[in-house]
Amino acid sequence: QKSDEDAFLPGTLSPVIMQELLREELGFNGVITSDATPMVGFCAAMERRLAVPTAIAAGCDIFLFNKDLEEDIRFMKEGIENGILKLERIDEAVTRILAMKAALKLPEKQAETFLVPAKEELVVLQTDQHIRWAKEAADNGITLVKDTAGNLPLRPDATPRLLLQLLGPYEESNRQIFSKVLPLLENEGFRVTLYQPEDFTTGFESVSQFRSKYDAVLYLANVENRSNATTTRINWYTFFGLGNNIPWFVDEVPTIFASLGNPYHLIDVPMVKTYINAYDNHEAVIEALVAKLIGKSDFKGESPIDPYCGLMDACR
Repeated sequence: QKSDEDAFLPGTLSPVIMQELLREELGFNGVITSDATPMVGFCAAMERRLAVPTAIAAGCDIFLFNKDLEEDIRFMKEGIENGILKLERIDEAVTRILAMKAALKLPEKQAETFLVPAKEELVVLQTDQHIRWAKEAADNGITLVKDTAGNLPLRPDATPRLLLQLLGPYEESNRQIFSKVLPLLENEGFRVTLYQPEDFTTGFESVSQFRSKYDAVLYLANVENRSNATTTRINWYTFFGLGNNIPWFVDEVPTIFASLGNPYHLIDVPMVKTYINAYDNHEAVIEALVAKLIGKSDFKGESPIDPYCGLMDACR
């Protein structure tokens, strides 16, 4: 039974999670590794001088990252001296760690200097089979969520002047995507203009002025889910421009929004009539996406989640 205090402990400090659930109920007999111990969840639960020995006593065998290694070792020793941690528990953790290393043959590999694979062993990567798998996964995965305005396929004879807007906080990644997308579109006959916040006057110009420059707009959202990215919402004023590229023009020119990462962006762009989830910004995905945008390939993907986020206006 959990005490009120135990109920609020993170898993790395909880004997209920590590002993009762993992060891006893689930029968796990391997090494238990903490999450990163400098993280707030670990540090804010109690004083670190108590948290370090408490985590080990609760069942944690290996720490992932330290605030300071020598200090954490001192806290562990102090925990033994003040009775929080028993030597038997230290022996148990060390035994599991040594058993894991033996199972992985790490001592033999270290003696033969094979702990880090040699460069010639990397030839198993990017084989023809791997490339085929990547292309097949991209082709089968990309999902047309909606095209209620019938904007697809894009055709250079109908919409030759294409405004491309890359939405994403990572400039290097955006540049790489642009370098892949641009030739694919230009080779099909599109004239592509990349959105530049300082040069873009949308919101202040007339509809006629906008339509005199662009025949269609393509958004590529490169907002990846990653460690410490606490939100992947679209904030037009933070990462994506000056707020002058919000899609007010969806009823003026064909506007397509394709996500290369997070599949929930419709919550922030419900007005967009054509929305695609591509799930990844890999080169194979970008190639497959362009082929589908121009009608050379059918959309085959099915949404594993609700991309409309429960919003009726996102379905329009």
